Amino acid sequence: MRMGTQAGIGAVCVGVALAGLLPGCSRDSSLGLRDEAGRRSSIMPRTTEAGPPDPGVPDESQPITGAAGAASDEVPATNASCTDDCPVLQAGAGGVPFDVHGNAARGVDVGLDGALVLSSAAPSAGSGLIWIANTAAGTVSKVDTATVTELARYAVPGDDLVDDDGPTALSVDRAGNAYVAVGDLVSMFSAAGPGCADRNGDGIVTTSRGPDDVLLPGRDECLMWTADVGDDATALLIQDSDVGFELTTSAEGSSAIERVPAQRTLWVGTASSDALQLLDPLTGRLLDTAHAPVPVHALATDGRGNLWISGAAAATDDDTAIAAAALGRVDTRRCLEGACAVAPVCTTRCSTSICETACDDAVLERIELGPATLPGGLTVDCHQRVWLADPSDSGGVLRYDPLASEARLTSATMAFPAQGIAVDAAGSVWSSAAATGVFRVDADSLEVAKVVGTGGMDFSWRGVAIDDAGLVWAVHPRETLAMVIDPGASLEQASIRNRISTLGGAALATDMTGMQGQLAAREPGTYRQRFTGCEDGLTAWGELDWDAELPEGASVIMLGRSAGTPEALGAAQWLPLAGLPGTGAPLDLARAGDGAGLTGAHLELEMRLSTDPRGRRLGGGCMVEEASSPRIRRLSLSFRCAPSD
Repeated sequence: MRMGTQAGIGAVCVGVALAGLLPGCSRDSSLGLRDEAGRRSSIMPRTTEAGPPDPGVPDESQPITGAAGAASDEVPATNASCTDDCPVLQAGAGGVPFDVHGNAARGVDVGLDGALVLSSAAPSAGSGLIWIANTAAGTVSKVDTATVTELARYAVPGDDLVDDDGPTALSVDRAGNAYVAVGDLVSMFSAAGPGCADRNGDGIVTTSRGPDDVLLPGRDECLMWTADVGDDATALLIQDSDVGFELTTSAEGSSAIERVPAQRTLWVGTASSDALQLLDPLTGRLLDTAHAPVPVHALATDGRGNLWISGAAAATDDDTAIAAAALGRVDTRRCLEGACAVAPVCTTRCSTSICETACDDAVLERIELGPATLPGGLTVDCHQRVWLADPSDSGGVLRYDPLASEARLTSATMAFPAQGIAVDAAGSVWSSAAATGVFRVDADSLEVAKVVGTGGMDFSWRGVAIDDAGLVWAVHPRETLAMVIDPGASLEQASIRNRISTLGGAALATDMTGMQGQLAAREPGTYRQRFTGCEDGLTAWGELDWDAELPEGASVIMLGRSAGTPEALGAAQWLPLAGLPGTGAPLDLARAGDGAGLTGAHLELEMRLSTDPRGRRLGGGCMVEEASSPRIRRLSLSFRCAPSD
């Protein structure tokens, strides 16, 4: 599908009352301006390196610039038509090439034809850290995943830190900060290390600087807070996302962009309560509670705002207690003002691979998986499939696909007690099975291979995690060992790359790097481009035009913001402008952004490219084939100037 035409680039500058607009200037193929006498003014763009592409964070990219030239005394009527006499700034085909290195970009590339497309590389946005709980010692280790070096070790506040009574739950956010529970106390540790704040004002940051430098609980200045949750914490999960935007398309083909609020919530599941606690991750303050549809054993999050829970199922209708596994689901986007504390629980029952679908829109859901499995570790992949480790003797790995129309439940039975579980971006599931070893499962075919060298009592594995380089970490529940596994190109080619042997017995089967939530989030590819209109006068932005191609299931959301100075632009609020498919080109910027308009001389556009979760992938993983990606070939902006007097 081709959106927009070259003919629509320059039509109308409307909606802004201006005095002294330029009398007339025409476009030429080099993006320069010629005044009525044929003299040339430069509007050639230039770009330099940009900052991070997070909404609300300023970047330093240099804009595509338009120079207004000398102003005239002529005062045209307000809302005068520009027709073909407006300056036009253009990126992509026919203008300045898209530059994913010099502008703020994430998860996008430039195709062979110069179009902006989703990257085919594996997503990587981790902190470079793994946090490993030394359960028997009551400490947690912060390890650099690139150098396999333990950077610090922290004592975790709690009682009776002996005989495996140490850390009972752990979660890591996208910045690498760790949230650790011991009994009924939950604590937050900053990843900043020596960069933590000098909170006691003595001129020195008092913090651990290695495995043999452990301070008493409360003495380390990287311990940010500790909260009492009133019961033994069994699972933690940090839900950490920026403001998002979702595109909905009506049956008539029109589109609407919905703003999704940022989520900064620490979810806490406890041993003897059916309530989930929601804590403020910055302070540890209790924000709210939600009903847990199943007793909480493990937590994971997906890219659609759902919290998934591994837990034991409730009693059957005939009151016969069963220890079978059940999945719980909480729609966190609808947990507003206590709604998730009082919403009814909708029960889904699965018979072999077929599961009921009546609860798909429920706020709280319990999914009963049958009597043959036990609750174990939990994760969600980038296709939104939920994976459950079954620690029973005849267990293995379960896959539940909430987006499938029929066969939702599939089992990779491997006759080993699966405990830890993680999914990487390349399409492999990794599961630990104590002394049996570490196993790799193809996420699509469910074919299984054991990692050579990971069996026997000396290599009894519990937790597994994926780091931001795609390497697999396996940790030992009793010994001092953690192992780094290189996945290799095929199922059987995984090999042991490195070991670290300074730990203290890591009994937790949880996400230790924070990569689970980031991979499952399926964040769109983003690209930003800045434009400068009239440096010496007022700017009336006219029309935004584009040339884009969208395969089935692909979409693009365009956002914009403007300000009078580059510094103010970085703090300006993003306004939704266009959603493809659905929005026709060209778009009148004077009336865009929910009527707020874009009126500053400095304007920034952000393109968010997405593809269907079921779109074609490379090797079954999270990497996008270019044929499935949206393609943005060109962006064009018209504008007009008025004198500053």
